[in-house]
Amino acid sequence: MIPQTIYGGGEHQAFRDTVRRGVLVLLEHLRQAGAVRVQAERPLKGDMGGLDTVGDTDLLVHLGGGDTAPIDLKWATAGRYRKRLEEDDFLQLALYY
Repeated sequence: MIPQTIYGGGEHQAFRDTVRRGVLVLLEHLRQAGAVRVQAERPLKGDMGGLDTVGDTDLLVHLGGGDTAPIDLKWATAGRYRKRLEEDDFLQLALYY
């Protein structure tokens, strides 16, 4: 265990609580989506509309019907990335969308 004095005590506990809540929400979303397998840090390579793509995804979710869904985990407010996607400013998220 990391001594709380290193991380300012309350900040360390707040971080742990946030991570715990985030994991529980992610697990619930995966359950609702019918995920049957999840792979972490998975390299991806493919063709999207004639464009060769290569990259990594934080999580690759395999769904019951045979489909897959990449999940790119971000540590920031959702609004920040939503705005960049709506403004066509984030190619990575646009490719996922």
